[in-house]
Amino acid sequence: MLKSKQIKAARALLGWSQQKLADSSGVSIASIRRIECQMNYPKAHTDTLVKIENGFFHAGITFTNDASGEGVAIKRENSKGIT
Repeated sequence: MLKSKQIKAARALLGWSQQKLADSSGVSIASIRRIECQMNYPKAHTDTLVKIENGFFHAGITFTNDASGEGVAIKRENSKGIT
């Protein structure tokens, strides 16, 4: 499950505002604000978090949640335009 700090970090990597994330994910900006401020975060619906993750995925963001911790990465194109 995504963490609020991962969402903030992914937005920072992309230079996205909360509004841009809302537009890209189909989630209300109010929900994004609540999740990022960790208000009602445990109550955030799984489908809301999936929509947010999908919005980031289409922009080239990947998330990790494993034994080494939570992370965020952005795919970069190589010199031939292939990721």
